[in-house]
Amino acid sequence: MEGLITYHRTDSTTLSEKALQESARVIKQMFGQEYYDGPRRYQTRVKNAQEAHEAIRPSDFRLAPSQLEGVLDPDDLKIYDLVWKRTMASQMVDARVQRTTIEISAAGENGETAVLTASGKAIEFAGFRRAYVEGSDDPVAELEEQETILPQCAVGDRIHVDGSTGMTLVGAEPKRHETTPPPRFTEASLIKELERLGIGRPSTYAPTIATIVRRGYVFRQGKALVPSFTAFAVTKLLREHFGDFVETDFTAEMEDDLDEISRGEREWIAFLKQFYYGDRKHRGLLPAVTRGETRADYPVLDLGTDPERGEPVRIRIGRFGPFVQVGEGGPGRTASLPDDIAPADLALEKAVELVRAKAEGPRVLGVDPATRQNVYVMSGRYGAYVQLGETPNGSQKAKGKGQRAEKPKRASLQAGMTESTVTLEQALTLLSLPRVVGPHPDDNQPIVTNFGRFGPYVKHGDEFRSLESDEDVFNISLDAALALLRAPKQLRRRQAAKRMLRELTKGDTTIRVLEGRYGPYVTDGRINASIPRGSNPQAVTFEQATELLEARRNAVPMPRRGGGRRAAPRVSARAAGARKAAGA
Repeated sequence: MEGLITYHRTDSTTLSEKALQESARVIKQMFGQEYYDGPRRYQTRVKNAQEAHEAIRPSDFRLAPSQLEGVLDPDDLKIYDLVWKRTMASQMVDARVQRTTIEISAAGENGETAVLTASGKAIEFAGFRRAYVEGSDDPVAELEEQETILPQCAVGDRIHVDGSTGMTLVGAEPKRHETTPPPRFTEASLIKELERLGIGRPSTYAPTIATIVRRGYVFRQGKALVPSFTAFAVTKLLREHFGDFVETDFTAEMEDDLDEISRGEREWIAFLKQFYYGDRKHRGLLPAVTRGETRADYPVLDLGTDPERGEPVRIRIGRFGPFVQVGEGGPGRTASLPDDIAPADLALEKAVELVRAKAEGPRVLGVDPATRQNVYVMSGRYGAYVQLGETPNGSQKAKGKGQRAEKPKRASLQAGMTESTVTLEQALTLLSLPRVVGPHPDDNQPIVTNFGRFGPYVKHGDEFRSLESDEDVFNISLDAALALLRAPKQLRRRQAAKRMLRELTKGDTTIRVLEGRYGPYVTDGRINASIPRGSNPQAVTFEQATELLEARRNAVPMPRRGGGRRAAPRVSARAAGARKAAGA
């Protein structure tokens, strides 16, 4: 951020006296005297807040975000804009909002009375909202949209439906309130809850979320973090046998203990002995593990009872993920669960249906005329697919040491296809892939089309090109495929962010000025060099660009990871250019 904000790894809410004075002066200058009535100081509600530094704030309050447009790259500007607006708003006076509700009594045809309500809101004084409205980049426009102005009226006024005189009823909308469950945690709300409970530190929140996602304890549905069956099973096991160590109070208390140790107020060896062996008040980790070794069993999650057989239906976690088990399990009594199914969405009926479908075996779509093998549609861990021929059993898989049974050909269903609607013709078309379009005239190597991780594509050797539609996989001609392969490869999303600003040419040398992900830079096709911050990329000359590239070319490279002699610190082109300009 080039020093535009103060230390950013803190959750302190304290502003220094200097910051309070500077923010007061800027608020009066930018918004007016009426928007400031004195310094405001806040107490953090976060346990174990890291308050060695003051709150995150602009280092210079006079530097409004609008002054940095074209200087900072878009991501940095968004961060600075948020910090500047929220800091300014925290020192401005409260907003004054007038809320009005009108109650209208209406008589029905049968003599009953209905009460209609209309609510309005008018902002009398914007206050801190002049600087910041949460979720909006334009506070002024957002204030206008938040207002709902009701018409002038008085007690006893009549409202007409036909609009003949006075106020007219535009419409009525019946509403009812239903209790809804609390929303799932998002990353933001989970971090807020961890802060409230005093668990973790600002520097550990992101790694914590990354860990639970990587280990499969949660998966994402949009912004929501959905707990998996593995998470439920592990939580049940820990609560039943190690409950003292997974309670939120224990974790928060340990944070306090570690803080005391770091301040020298507690002996760390004595703390570790108590934690490991326990004492009269606390059960230690070692006794809990010893007891758990004999009593703990891998937990099962009970769904209910099979209505036909009267046997329990459970969820277990196996080597390849969660699966349903009916009764004691065995052949035809288990079925794998899709990775993306949430525990809350799995009803007893759905679980029993999965087991029955697995016991009945895959559905046969028909026979392949070419091989005389059956074509099946199946459901796997990664979705539905079609298969040509039989799946080898255990004895076939273990033919001999170092040998493997040949896997049957499979193909995933494409968009618009489902297990119940896919036809034999569609299945055979999918199983025919990859499709050979024809030989390439340069080397006679085949050009093929297929579906890949990123959609339909055409391939020749190591060259890939994306196809516009799924139909092109089956219909594209050899000439069209050749034209696509000979055309320049489309830039990926990250590369596409590079935008040509200018071309600088002298003799046979051309230097391009590009707008990249991290700001403007110059390139000669081999070396890239950033343009110093504050410099106008439209004003860079050929000589200046050459100097930047030379500085970047002569910069000491970064040392390689993992041992070896330590190299000298790396000097960026931007730093080298700044030093040269300063005469260093």
